[in-house]
Amino acid sequence: MGGYSAINNFLGNGTSDIKGGKYENRSDAFHDGYEQKYGDNYNLGQAATLFFGFGKQNSKSNPNKNIGKVHGNSKLSTKVQHGYEIVNVKTGEILEYGISGQTLRKDGSSSPRIDQKIRTKYNNDPNVKGNVLEKEIPGRQKALEWEINKVSEYINTYGQKPVKQIKP
Repeated sequence: MGGYSAINNFLGNGTSDIKGGKYENRSDAFHDGYEQKYGDNYNLGQAATLFFGFGKQNSKSNPNKNIGKVHGNSKLSTKVQHGYEIVNVKTGEILEYGISGQTLRKDGSSSPRIDQKIRTKYNNDPNVKGNVLEKEIPGRQKALEWEINKVSEYINTYGQKPVKQIKP
């Protein structure tokens, strides 16, 4: 039941006497109770929203209805993303791959995210440059898959991740 760790962290772990000791922890009881009320086809995030009282949903709301805007970094985000690489222009070495949902510059060559990364992670090193490789990736999940594929290709070629690659 690892998918309930946020609820476990909030409610606490340990043996619970909820429903006569049927559950190992309170999140399992919460999960089962919500499932019994709304059936198998429910969204755990929405269940937690109802349970913890966040959002504007009330008892008359449909639990399967989208609660609100999805964060841009969520895998559920449908916002167009772009994929980029950060390279050392002096050596030609690819330092890392990344993705972003920030708007590209008018010429499509860069984005504020690439500039920010060069400024903060690479201390404005004049030998480091960012290149947009893929401009119109439809949604965050596809962008994450693109990034994983680029890193996997790199590993297959060089036997390791790019030197500054943190995720994936």
